[in-house]
Amino acid sequence: MIQKLENIQALRGVAVIMVVLFHLMTIEQKYGGDSILPGIMSVGLGGVDLFFVISGFVMTTILQGKFGKLLNAKRFLLRRLTRIYPMYWIYTFIVLAVFLFKPNWVNSSGGGKFKLIHSVFLLPSTTLPVLIVGWSLIFEIYFYLVLTLLIFLPQRWYKSALVFWAISIALGSFIYSESPSPIVQLLISPLSLEFIVGCCIALVLSRQGNRTLPFSESQKKRLFLLFQFGIFFSFIFLITSYGLYKKHTGLIFPEDWIRILIFGLPAGLVLTSLVCIEKMHGWRMPKILIIIGDASYSIYLSHILVMSALGRIWNAFHFGGYYNNLVALPLIFVGSILTGWVSYIILEKPILNWTHRMLKLK
Repeated sequence: MIQKLENIQALRGVAVIMVVLFHLMTIEQKYGGDSILPGIMSVGLGGVDLFFVISGFVMTTILQGKFGKLLNAKRFLLRRLTRIYPMYWIYTFIVLAVFLFKPNWVNSSGGGKFKLIHSVFLLPSTTLPVLIVGWSLIFEIYFYLVLTLLIFLPQRWYKSALVFWAISIALGSFIYSESPSPIVQLLISPLSLEFIVGCCIALVLSRQGNRTLPFSESQKKRLFLLFQFGIFFSFIFLITSYGLYKKHTGLIFPEDWIRILIFGLPAGLVLTSLVCIEKMHGWRMPKILIIIGDASYSIYLSHILVMSALGRIWNAFHFGGYYNNLVALPLIFVGSILTGWVSYIILEKPILNWTHRMLKLK
């Protein structure tokens, strides 16, 4: 049985909070008039990268001992697809309903353009999905498809397959970087390396299985301090490197390889540190982060819709000044988190349980 690591779930909570804070900035800029949120908060977009690293870690962990069997590949893919699509479809169709009545409210950053079939089935496209956060789910689906193929291999080949995949991405991004094909761009995107980083961390840490790491108490204390320093260093590196990038380029979104350096590597170090701390010392992040982590997928899917609706209400009653922002922004943030949590309780969990029962995936 796989040991449940609560810090991983809490880290999901951190990731989704980062993404919500990033979009809170855009809401303030659009509806808030005076701005009180610091520009460095746009570092929150790195929450997506943290999700990718976590995904690689978790998927590799649950696949230990399941390689080389057709039935396991089928079950794995069905569980992943039923995890992603039903809730995604619910929020996609909500956005489509809004689009029918208010087209200018949907995907304004992309000029209101999207491809319906590509959006619904999370297929690579030259435009963003109608539910904008779906762009990251396209990468998730791609990752799950690759892992499904790798399940057919003997487990001893898994490390070599990951290395081959990483090298293929590096070479492909160099040779085909100018390709106009969205499928090619997906295949060669360095963002997939963040999944691979998570996979590699899981492989290294899985050598100890579910046992407590075998260190003396003095060694544990020194390692505990080392991992604490790793978390602190990751935070400082993230803020500093992103701040310098933004200052010197004037851009918010780093390019692929720079993005891996700025967001992916710190995410991997934080994940490794938190897993080791929990295994060695039993230390866990605050319970509230674990609760938010449980609902992170629903929060991720719903938060832009909730924030946009609350932002329009805010705009209608806006009376100017910083105090207005001090009241509205916390309400929008909390409202987004709570709505996602309610969605998790009344929609996501029941739907997931039902689909797993129907497909006999329990």
